[in-house]
Formats: sequence, structure tokens, C-alpha cells
Amino acid sequence: MIKKIKTIIAAAAVFAAFAGASAIANAQDYLWLEAEDALTNGYSVEANDAASGGSLMVVNTKTSPDESYQLSFEAQIPSDGKYDIWVLATNTGSSNYSPMNWSINTGEGVGGEVGAKVYDHKIGLFNQTITWSKLSTEELAAGSNVLNIKINEKSTGGMKQYTSAVDCVVIVPYTYMYEPDANMTRPVKIPHSFAYVELENPNNKTYFSSAESAHASGGRMLFAYASTNPNDTSGSEESMEETLNYTFVVDDEKEYDIWYLGCDMTAAHLSGTKWAVDSDAVDHDRSDNGNGVKILNSAGGDGGIPLYWQKLGTEVLSGGIHTLSLKYTYRNLSGSGRSQFVWADCAIIVPKDWNFTPPADESAEDKYPSCEIARFDAKYFAEEYMKGDYSQLKDNIELPPTDVLTPGGSSIRIAGGDCPVGEDGSVERPYFDKGDLTFELPITAVKENHEGVYKIPARILALDKYYTGEIKIDRPSSQVSVDLKLNISEESDITGSVMLVAAVYDENNILLSAKVTEEALDRELKTITAQLPQYENAAYVKVYVLNNRQLADKLCETKTQQW
Repeated sequence: MIKKIKTIIAAAAVFAAFAGASAIANAQDYLWLEAEDALTNGYSVEANDAASGGSLMVVNTKTSPDESYQLSFEAQIPSDGKYDIWVLATNTGSSNYSPMNWSINTGEGVGGEVGAKVYDHKIGLFNQTITWSKLSTEELAAGSNVLNIKINEKSTGGMKQYTSAVDCVVIVPYTYMYEPDANMTRPVKIPHSFAYVELENPNNKTYFSSAESAHASGGRMLFAYASTNPNDTSGSEESMEETLNYTFVVDDEKEYDIWYLGCDMTAAHLSGTKWAVDSDAVDHDRSDNGNGVKILNSAGGDGGIPLYWQKLGTEVLSGGIHTLSLKYTYRNLSGSGRSQFVWADCAIIVPKDWNFTPPADESAEDKYPSCEIARFDAKYFAEEYMKGDYSQLKDNIELPPTDVLTPGGSSIRIAGGDCPVGEDGSVERPYFDKGDLTFELPITAVKENHEGVYKIPARILALDKYYTGEIKIDRPSSQVSVDLKLNISEESDITGSVMLVAAVYDENNILLSAKVTEEALDRELKTITAQLPQYENAAYVKVYVLNNRQLADKLCETKTQQW
């Protein structure tokens, strides 16, 4: 039997402390600018409970402005860097609204990439769609920057008049990789202790496609099978190549190993592959022989196409934004002409000192990329948040928040299951005769239903042989009592006895009387009592509890009480 300590850790309070600190830091990194706070020419304020801040700025008229209808936002940028600029406004890509022109410093443009629809707002006679749109990514200097948003022509469709609504603008560091949603979720800085890249989503346009695969990270893979490049009809040797670029971010300057999961890069019947980081010369070969575990790609037809973890190489990278380039070349296929044949899933950029090596067992359940990402996330969480000494546990573990952002986007579960630490942080201490419990405290990360575990060495100390409660002294009757229990398991043959010693002294510290009570103990909690004689000149009583077999072994602190 094990005694379970019932204390419940207030994880919500712990999370609030972490979240509060995070919010303070993030508030200095991005700007959320309400349109109603901007300087305006021709826009007017309209209320809408669904809008950010409860209102938005609107134009709806056939009247031509002197120059343009305009909103000017003063943006106090905290530091030099690359920033994404998003606007929550009428759909910038629709002919029903006036084209939206924008400018900031030397950057300028029209409209932008259309993102999530958020709500509808009635402008004139019709409901208009209010949508997130990405205006641009710009290099901005620290200090005051002015963003202008304006319309100077009528819509070509719809009401064919000057029609626009702007709710708010978000200017956020590019490294956040922020994409606003229908809930207007604020930007949060994602940690980048490592990076992983989905290869089916390159930065540049390509004729490569993607295919679904149950084993792939994110459920899809990069795919190409073509004898010619439809984007290049020159017939030159360069047309026999295709380079794909991918952006990734790491936080710290250090050495990173770069791993690739795809078809064998050097197989004669597949496309040859070169790589580089932050270089136009994409000419590096992989550094190993494709000795990672084989994964069958379920999208590759009968039996699947084998993929391998392959180490591209090791690079010293500074903290910040980087570009991974992969160049695929044509190869001769047996019995056919020159064709490009590529299957690729993902790349992982991981600190060299993490010593990442793919599992060697081809039948291993944890060989898939989501397992590796989950393992990295578990390591990140354990090292970032599970700080402290877990080698002398007597009380419950104070849990850190489990819903923090992880670099790979995993969810975190701490302990539980077969672990002697419960999911609420509760610790179960063994009985005295069972001895200390040594184990590994698991931090589990879950990514796309795959689990990764990072373990922390831990030890739960056994209960003391005796449980001794508070010594109670009842003055009117001069009675002394204490609760006692022998902390041994049911199958133990250990027995014991204790002595309760109570001594009465006068004001000159002269012993007047001593009372000793001895009792044998069983496993159950019991109360042992000593009745003291009455003395008119008694000044104080001193009480302590001893193990009768080892008289020097005090079972609890001596208690002295003045009379």
C-alpha cells in the first residue's frame, strides 16, 4: 500500500504567472492598431460589436474626394527587422470594393493576400465581408513609421462607388509566422529551438505537386514525376533542374544538423538532390549514406516508395531567419528517358548537441517525422519549464503550464499513467519498509497522434517509519497526547513501540515530575496520552516522543509550552 498525498497543485495560477510574463514581452514585439485611432481623411466611425475595439472606419459614397480617402497609422516599431503587415478590412481582392492602396516608408502596393473571413458589416444597403488580408512583408526601422491606407477610385463591381471598411492593422515580426484567424487571436511568439519544414510548401511557385500520405508529417508529401519542366521551354541544361526554397527560423546561434526525409538522394533511378542554406549556390551533397530508417510512403502505389532519413550536413546558423534550398536534377530512369522523380516529406533543423539520430529499427512505431518532432518538443518543454530538483521528492510537484507553445506545435502531457506522479502533480510516497522509489518522470508531447517522451531522473522518498502528529497539551487537566502511526506495508512483519515523555519544570528549571507512557504500535493511527500531576509552582512542560528501541531517535520535535 502507498500513501497518497492529496494536495492539488493550482496549475491555473502557475499558468497565469507564465502567461502574464509572456504577454508583457509580446506586447513590445507587435503592434495592434485600431483604425478608429488613426488620422483620417473621409472615413467615418461605425459601431459593430464584432469589430476589434467595437467599431471600424467606413467609406460608402459616390462623391469623389479631393485626393483620396485615407487612414494614417503611426507605428512605433520596437526594433529594426522584418515585419508582416496585416489589415482587417473589406476584401481587398473583390471587385465589390475600392482597391486598397497602402504605403509605408519606401514600400507600397495594392491589396494583398486574402486570409480568414471574420464578420459581416452593413455598409449602405448591403452586408460587406470583413476579412484579414496580408498587405506585405517589409524591412522596418525602429522608431516612428507611418502606414497609409487609402482608396482613390470606385469599385468596378457591386455598387460601383467608393466603398471601404477598415477595422484594424497588425504589424508583427516576420519570425512569428503569424496568420490571423476568425477569432482575432493576438500574435504569440513561437519558440524556435529547432525548426522543421514541410517540403510540400515551398516559398516559390513550382510545377511540383503534393500527394496525401498517411505516414507523412502533416499528411502530405512533395511529389514530382515529369520528363520536362513545363515552366521552361528553352531546352537548356538549366531546365533540367528545379530549386525549391523554404524559410525557417532558429532562436540561437549554434551548430545545427540538417536532416531530410525523402527518397534516396543518390539512387540512379531517382532525381539527384543538392542542398544549401542561405546560398544561391545550391551545390552541397548529403553528408551520410542515407542510413536513416526506411519509411514506406503509402502514396507511392503498390508497396509504397521507400523514404529515408538522410543527414544533409551541419551548419553554424545565427539566430533569426534562414532559407533552406533543395535542388532536384533529372536522372536517367532505367528503360526510359530523362525524368524527374521525387518524393519528399520534411526537413528538420536541430541543434547538433541534441545528438539526433533516427531510429534504426525499420519496424519501430516511432520512426515517423511526427514522432521526432514530438520528441524534440518534449525535450524543449522539459528543459525550459521543468526546472528544479526531482531527486528528493516529499511533496507534490508544482506543474508548469501544459498549454505553452512548443517549437513543433505539440501538446504536452506531464506524468500520469504508470508514473507515480499523477497528472495533477500529486506524489505517492512509499511506506517505510518499501524504500525510496527511483524512476524517470516522463514529459510526453503529442504531435498528430504520435507521441514523443523526454524523461527526467526522479526519486520519491519513502515515508518516515513513524507518523507523529502534533503534540497537544491540555492545560486544565494537564493531559498530553500525540497521534502515532507505524508506516509499514500490510505484508511487513516489522513491529515497534514508542515512548511519550512529558516533564514538568518550575520557574527555576528544576524538574518537578516526569511521566513516561509506552505503547506498542500497529499500523493504524492511534493516540498515546500522558496524564501529568498538578503542581502549583509548575512553570512549563517539555514533551517529546522517542522510539523505544533507539532512545536517541526522536520521532518529532520537542515541544515546550509555558504555563
